Order: sequence, then C-alpha cells, then structure tokens
Amino acid sequence: MGWNRKREARQVAGPLIDRMRSAVAANPAAPAFIFQDKVVTHGQFLALVRETARLFHERGIRPGDAVALSMGRWPMHCVAMLALARLGALSVPLGPNLAADAKAAILARFGARALVTNWDPGGVKLPIVVTLQTISANEDAPEPDLGGFVPDEDTPLRVALTSGTTGVPRGVLHTHGSFADRIDKTLHECDASTRLLPPDLHITVGMVFAIGVLLRGGTVVFDRTFIPRDMADAIRLYGVTHFLLSPAAVPSMAAALPAEGLAFPSLRHLRIVGATPASAMLELLRTRFSPNVYLPYGLTEIGVVSLATPETLADHPGSAGRISPWARVEIVDADGRVLPPGATGEIRVAVDGMPAGYYREDAREAKSSKFRGGWFHPGDLGRISPEGLLFIEGRTDDVVNVGGHKVSLAFLDAVIGESAGVRSAVTFAIDADGGTALGAAVVLDAGQERGDLAAWVQERVALPTPIRIFEVDAIARDDMGKVNRAAVRAKAMGGLP
Repeated sequence: MGWNRKREARQVAGPLIDRMRSAVAANPAAPAFIFQDKVVTHGQFLALVRETARLFHERGIRPGDAVALSMGRWPMHCVAMLALARLGALSVPLGPNLAADAKAAILARFGARALVTNWDPGGVKLPIVVTLQTISANEDAPEPDLGGFVPDEDTPLRVALTSGTTGVPRGVLHTHGSFADRIDKTLHECDASTRLLPPDLHITVGMVFAIGVLLRGGTVVFDRTFIPRDMADAIRLYGVTHFLLSPAAVPSMAAALPAEGLAFPSLRHLRIVGATPASAMLELLRTRFSPNVYLPYGLTEIGVVSLATPETLADHPGSAGRISPWARVEIVDADGRVLPPGATGEIRVAVDGMPAGYYREDAREAKSSKFRGGWFHPGDLGRISPEGLLFIEGRTDDVVNVGGHKVSLAFLDAVIGESAGVRSAVTFAIDADGGTALGAAVVLDAGQERGDLAAWVQERVALPTPIRIFEVDAIARDDMGKVNRAAVRAKAMGGLP
C-alpha cells in the first residue's frame, strides 16, 4: 500500500519545468506575483525564467554546478531558482544574515562554483558571481539554446539546509522529482485561487510553498519590508489566503492589528511553523488572526509528518495532528524499544524514498547522523495518543539532570511563560559546584517588574534547586523562530561562569 501511494504521488508530481509550463498554459494572464503594487502574470513569469536561464548559461553555469542562491524576498528569487533548475544546476540557499564564516563553510561544504545574488556579494569569491537585478523578457521569445540539456526527475535541484544551530548546517539533496513530491505533501488546499504570503525563501518550506503555489496557477504576494505592519497590510490589501508564521513573530504581528475583531477574514490557511505555540497564543491566533490555524510537525530532512487542522486544534490544542499516510512514526525508549500509546519517549520517523544520510557528509559526521537503521531521529520527544494524535513535548537534549532529577527545559519554558508580564522565557543548564543548576532568560512586557519570579516558579514546579532568573531584551532564534538555547545562555550570563 505504501509503495502504491508513493508511486501515485510521483506520477502526479511530474518534472518541475513541465508543471510550470502547464500552469502557464492554463491561464497566462493570471497573476503569478504581486510585488510593490505591480502584477507579474504567469506568462511574464515563464518568459523571465527563460531569459534568466539564458543569462546564467551565458555566464558559464552548467548542469551539475552547485550555485549559491542569496536573494531578497521578491519575484526574481523564485525566477532564479527555476532558471537554475532548467539548467540542471544545484541551488544552495545562502541566507543574507549568516555570518561570513558560516557562509564560507556552506560554500565549501557543498562545493559551490557560482553565486547568484541581488546585493553586494560581501567578499564571496567564486569563479562565477551573477548580480541579478530586474530584467525584461519577451513572452513571445522562443526557448533559448541551453546546450541541449533537459532535466528529468532524477536531476539534482536544491539542497535543503538544516538550521545549523549546533554547527555548520547540513543539507539534504532534493532532485526535481523529490522536490515536486515535497510540494504535493506540503501544500494544503492550494489551487489557482491561492494567494500566498511566503516566509524567507532561503528556508525550505518557504520555497516549497512559493514554487508549489506558482505551479498550481496561484499567486505569490510579497510585502514591501517584511515588518509586521506591512505584512498585515499586504494580507488585507491583496486578499492573501495562505500565510506561514512562526510563534516568535506572533506578538509583534498582533501589536500591528486593530484593537478588536478578526483581522484577516481572507485567510483560509494560517500555518504556524518552527515551533509549537502555547495555548494562549493559539487562542490569540484563532480569535484575532484567523480561525483557520494549522499546526504541522515538519522536518527539513523529510517533510511534513503530521498536520493538525483547525478542528483538531479546537479539541486538542497541544496536538500536532494525525500522522500523514506516507509517514511511519514510533515512540521509543532509550534502548530503542517501541513504547505503547500515551507513553512519552524519543520520536523516530520513516517515509518512503527518504535519504539514507545528509548530502556530502564526511565519515565522522555519518557516525553521528540522525539517519540510522532506516529511521530518521529528529531529536524530539513526544507521544502518540490512543486516538492516534501526535504530541511534541520537547527535545531529547533539553532534558537535564539536576540533583538526580530529570527536568524538561521545554516544560519550564511553558510554565514561566504563563507568568503575568513575561513575554517569553527560555531555560538552560548552568554548571554549578558539584552538579547542575538551572537558569532562565526572560523577556518582560514593557514597564513590567519581574518581582520574585524564581519563587513563583518554585511554587508551581518542585525544582531540586532554585532557578536563577536573567532579564534579557530578546531571545536568540533562527530564521524559523526556533530557540537557540546555547546563544540564549551565553547572552543571559554575559560571561558569568
């Protein structure tokens, strides 16, 4: 049954370039992009892909070349991605906010030969650097001569990078076929009427959604600045139907909304990505943003594992939904034994056709790979309820031993976050004489006094040692809003032992 389901999905997927042409043929006059109050039609979009592929070919980019793609949130980012796909080149996302050493490490790891960007390359030295600005294209122009190469489903397409919070990002290799398959398993109720406001396109889910919506004849909307007020305005001005948002961005986005009422009645799908929101935040989203909130459990390496629908979240607010039909999920103990329904343990996942390891990892890295024995081990803790719902309950490396007691840092984060005036909280381990103690970095609401927050926590959780509170102005997170505990600890303690 699993093999047939996978085979059917791949038949529906088809080569990316063929799907793009089919979407354009269905309605070339339909809007592909809305950007800075202007519309780019699907016919113009296809012409831009052709012209950009011709430009890249003339600059020396060839099939099999690894090309770093570092661009802003605008239509040409999607155009460049598909132009490279047409050439058979491998796209490597290179976020602009990465430090210089992190960029250099990514370029070296994946053997990048070229860089495509729309800003100052910042000292990146590669054989080919293409600074891409807006270009014009003739819709009636024929297909350019690209040396006769035609990509197929097995042609490498893009590297999906991990967050890199524990070191140099690793990556999973996507072919044209596997990327199309990821699109079909990620998008939900998207068609030619879809209007998407995407997140950062360097992030895998952002590009998957953007390209997927375009290949279904829909429209990708870009706000002017990617700040909360502009995003809110773009949703309302252009009738956005699909929006991806991290929990970390919710407070600032909520502050930009009118004082009362449902701000985004056009939203059919508000997907929360990067982390699980607390129950109070979920209620805020449903009552002020849109009732159509979806919460996935998705992994960069293998895609969407489960998806909680609005109906599921209404009855089970902490759930990540039912497990997708293409995924197998088990909860195991420290010895790898499968636990019964309702028991909390380590999550392991398997899907048909998933990679056996990370792309271009060395022998040392392979020994500690998350891909083991036909399973992927994301490092998450969770449980499967007797009803078959998946619940995510933290990270395996977020459970610390304090005085002989195992303490869940994610649980403490949630407890402290319930205190009045605490906007966000992140706990961490502190080396202490003879053992381990606990610390918590907290961001308070403006003008809020923290009071004796340590005593407040102790009243609610019987900790073996008192917790130490550090007030900070912000919590370190990655582009998807996931907390970087090591960075939070370093900032909070400021060099203290």
